[in-house]
Amino acid sequence: MGVAAGAILALTFVGWAVVFGPSRRGIWHRSWITAAVLVAVSVGALWGAGELGDAVGTVSPAAVLAGGAVGIVWVVVTQIGHAVLCRVLPSFIERVRDLYSIAAGDRRGDVLIALVGMAVAEEFVFRLLVQRELGLVVAVVAYTAVQAVVRNWALMLAGGACGVVWGLLYGWQEGLTAPLLAHIIWTGTLTFVWPLRGCSAPSVPDEPAIAGER
Repeated sequence: MGVAAGAILALTFVGWAVVFGPSRRGIWHRSWITAAVLVAVSVGALWGAGELGDAVGTVSPAAVLAGGAVGIVWVVVTQIGHAVLCRVLPSFIERVRDLYSIAAGDRRGDVLIALVGMAVAEEFVFRLLVQRELGLVVAVVAYTAVQAVVRNWALMLAGGACGVVWGLLYGWQEGLTAPLLAHIIWTGTLTFVWPLRGCSAPSVPDEPAIAGER
């Protein structure tokens, strides 16, 4: 499985390059396809090794509660960290603006499906394969490194921090439910509900820069 994990990790870097490399036009459709491919090959590798059930774990009330609580708390921590960093590092807010601009004018449904799909794919690759086979440190380093494809150091910083949180949560709950739920809550909340804003002036529009259904 170690070889399979490494091969799928390499495929993940290729997938990120496909999603973010060509242009931002059509990014959500490329995200859906990339996510589906990564989940399929991850499930296939785990199933072939007879480890799918053990890796995914069970859906339990404790795991749901842990994932929900960690997701909400991490949103608050992220907001606090953002407020500090955009004062200490003025360029940080520009990197955040750039991330929000990716979804500007796009339909919420398109963005939501892509974000959930990519969250599932990331958890399958980085938690169920890389962390399970190669360890937490390798998983965090790899999860941080793959964000470099987007060429945004703020996203790499977030990736490293989130990789630690999701990884520890996976190890604690011994299953996919908690980290996946926390991941989706964190991403969805910061995208649609409580977007990151500037220090002295809004960094993004007062409403999330995502169009409604058209």
